[in-house]
Amino acid sequence: MTDKELNKKIRGCLFGAVIGDAIGENFGAGDKAEIETELQKSEVIRYTDDSLMTFGVCQQLIIHGRIRLEQLADIFMYDHLANLDRAYGTGTYFLFNIRKDTAGVSSKKLNRFVSELLYKNSSGSMGNGACMRVAPIGLWFSNRPRLIKKNAVKSARTTHIHPLGVDSAVIMAKAAALALDADKISNDDFIAELLKVSSTGGFREALEKNRILLNKGVDSDGCMNSFLRDETAVESLPFSILTFLRNRDSFEDCLYEAVSAGGDTDTISSMACALSGAYLGIESIPERLLSVIENHDYIERLIDYFIRARSGEDVKQDFLDMKDETFPWALLEENDKVLFKNIDKLPIVRAMKEL
Repeated sequence: MTDKELNKKIRGCLFGAVIGDAIGENFGAGDKAEIETELQKSEVIRYTDDSLMTFGVCQQLIIHGRIRLEQLADIFMYDHLANLDRAYGTGTYFLFNIRKDTAGVSSKKLNRFVSELLYKNSSGSMGNGACMRVAPIGLWFSNRPRLIKKNAVKSARTTHIHPLGVDSAVIMAKAAALALDADKISNDDFIAELLKVSSTGGFREALEKNRILLNKGVDSDGCMNSFLRDETAVESLPFSILTFLRNRDSFEDCLYEAVSAGGDTDTISSMACALSGAYLGIESIPERLLSVIENHDYIERLIDYFIRARSGEDVKQDFLDMKDETFPWALLEENDKVLFKNIDKLPIVRAMKEL
């Protein structure tokens, strides 16, 4: 694969993730005709926290070339506090609002505290927040596969400590890397590669279910009914992977099947379309879908910096100098902490400070 071809696939993956997220959020459970009708009425459609956190992972890789757990958590925190209307989950809301007032407390302790608070256990969320954002890690380390798992785990542990949550990040990052060159491997082999990196019985079982459904040629309704498609990682990520593998040859077919399935449609569609875009490239995504995504020019600039940094070009300072009212980059590297002032504290912060 030439660099030009690879770069088209990277663009396809990252734009695909945002398009799946935005259309899934705004038109979830609609069929193709309904979605197309609504798109014709829309000048701009908004993405959710899925895309915003994916951008955060891109930022971290552009700046450092690897995941630094606590700094990535600060990037996520800053973007969350500046974008409270992006459909963040309850756990994320509590986690980052506590984090801003507890400088120096590790992500591990914060996650355990929030887990006890919300879930009455210390194992944490089984949600899909850790996998929805990690496609950039698979892209970045696609030629260094041993580093995919290490960096995916670090990225997950900013918000997730449950084994299924962490495993989901590893599997999705690996899937994104595989999708770049998936024309060389069968669906069976694709799933086999994911099984090699999975560390939980729950995901191994779900991936084996995918293999059976694909080999039996089960239709879209049968596949849809085989998963709950909710916000748990083990029910949403395998369905996203299945949807991509069932629709290898068409980005649009992948998108509409993911969106129409219902459930947690923004995240499911984002992950499925990230894989489809990585496989088919940016040219597979119709202009009518690209043109309605908010902040299109910003995303173009971000992806350009990502590609240049991935190729070894030193773009860090130029990237940090880039100013945007929504994304003030220069704040991301002040002693690896983002400083916040004049934000009301939550009552439970006092308990957190005793850790």
